[in-house]
Amino acid sequence: MEAWDAIGELLDAGRSWSGRERNGCFLNLGDGHFAAVAGLVGLDHDSDSRGLALVDWDRDGDLDLWLSNRTGPRIRYLRNDLVKSPRSVGLRLEGTRSNRDAIGARVTIVRPDGSSSGVWRSLRAGEGYLAQSSKWLTLPVVEPEGAIKVRVRWPNGSEEKFSGLRPNQRYELQEGSGMARVVSIRGPALPETMPPFPSLPTDSARIVPHAPLPLPRLKYFDLSGREQLIKGEPSSMLLTLWATWCGPCLHELKALQAGEAQLREAGVDWVPLNVDTLEEALPQRLERVRRFNQRHRLSARGGLATGDLVEILDAVQRSIVGRQKAIPVPATFLLDGDGRVSLVYKGRVSLDQIFHDVAGSRDPNREWRDWAVAFPGRWYVSPFGTERFALPEKLLEIGQAKAAFSYLQRHLGPRLARRAVNDRGETLAAHQVQERDQRIGSLYERTGELFARKSELDSAIDCLESALVFLPDSLASRINLATALQSLGRDQEAVGGFRKVLSRQPDHVGVKNSLAWILATASEAAVRDPAAALELARQVCEATGNQEPQTLDTLAAALAATGRYEEAVSTAERALSLVRTKPQAGLAALLEQRLALYRNRQAFFQSGPAKK
Repeated sequence: MEAWDAIGELLDAGRSWSGRERNGCFLNLGDGHFAAVAGLVGLDHDSDSRGLALVDWDRDGDLDLWLSNRTGPRIRYLRNDLVKSPRSVGLRLEGTRSNRDAIGARVTIVRPDGSSSGVWRSLRAGEGYLAQSSKWLTLPVVEPEGAIKVRVRWPNGSEEKFSGLRPNQRYELQEGSGMARVVSIRGPALPETMPPFPSLPTDSARIVPHAPLPLPRLKYFDLSGREQLIKGEPSSMLLTLWATWCGPCLHELKALQAGEAQLREAGVDWVPLNVDTLEEALPQRLERVRRFNQRHRLSARGGLATGDLVEILDAVQRSIVGRQKAIPVPATFLLDGDGRVSLVYKGRVSLDQIFHDVAGSRDPNREWRDWAVAFPGRWYVSPFGTERFALPEKLLEIGQAKAAFSYLQRHLGPRLARRAVNDRGETLAAHQVQERDQRIGSLYERTGELFARKSELDSAIDCLESALVFLPDSLASRINLATALQSLGRDQEAVGGFRKVLSRQPDHVGVKNSLAWILATASEAAVRDPAAALELARQVCEATGNQEPQTLDTLAAALAATGRYEEAVSTAERALSLVRTKPQAGLAALLEQRLALYRNRQAFFQSGPAKK
């Protein structure tokens, strides 16, 4: 049950749920008036609730809320003060012939004449997502005077009436007894007033990753137009992203410039990077920043961020936090001496905070994971090392193949394959090694596929070869690697790759077709094997019912390579007729060219690296 769907049960039967406002919700009190729950119970609009439990916690006769939130505060108590001194009755059911907790029972208040009052409650075992409300049922009393009578339909289907109940009392009802037993329960001690309404979030945030986060190689242009590599060594580095149109950025730049000598003394190199009009030509961007610096008397520090750098740093901050918001300006990244992200500051940050965090990040006795969380405590599991998989995942999501590959090479290279030790020097179990290698191999595999889609085949081959170090049994990586080798004209290597796949999956139609094509059309005579190509091509065409133009094209090429030109012509003509009913970009023109060769009793051979 969602939190807002349950609010209606807080009030009596004559008052119903009506809607919600930006900062909470409001309830229709039935008489033309509305009460804002947020103002009374301290519910702010940034709560992201996952579990809700209803219970008369303060024993005042109405239902209060306990909320479990995904965002902080993680647990919250909301006291219901909408109605003072409500008239209600609390009931706890006990089954004897039914289940002990009477789950599934339904209780209805009945009028003196025996008719239903319309007020009822059912006893449930759960409230939506991982939540359980109190087993005490709180029913509002709508009759003005007199004792209360209730009718209970027990889970086994039998019905029973209980009489003589009084408002604002609590009773236990045992199945089959017919008697209501008064229960006296003292309410918990609670403050008379609620805590102050929490302040709205500011535009600034300080984010500490669970461990220093490694980076791919990052480049920017200095103010003379030269490309520079961000190393973050041997000292710490402070990267500040700013824009000329951003008022807070100017204040940030002046404050950091005023403290630059102190930063250097603390071993911190400050590099402000402008992010204006990233798509504009470099000379125009440089001139704009120079004029801005002169007008505001700023030193000629830092330089210009590139579009790739901004995308990567945005992926960095998204990989640390759950709430996926775009990177703001100003934004500052603190890098340690190894070029890893120690902290991220969204919005303005004070020099005192930076100095405090620089000292903290260099403290050898600091348990980094404890530093990253808001409250102290004990860990149920041992603290983990750097979460090295989050950033490459984000980089692949935004299509940054080069940055992802750079990251993988620097921090998750093939040397890690099957190593039974983690970053902390702890021995890993066999299943942990397998899980880690699976994740790393998958990242290399996906990066290689992304390079291949961009036709950057040399990089794709490098990635896929690394993937096979971690995942030697991955057929997908072997197929993609052989295909990339074929596209570059490295036919001998491609043939070996395709044959390895067929040794494990002999009926793979696509691989058979690719192998047959190379054996029939390779530019190097030493690679060609027309007889083997013809056998494979016939198997592929039979498997596809002779209805696929591309496989028929391969068969025609194999027939021509063995000197069977009449059959090659008829097969190519069949493929061409199918292309006209199943359009495939560019294939019709290629078929016509090859058909002309076959009619002239010539075989088709690749003239070099050319993809079919």
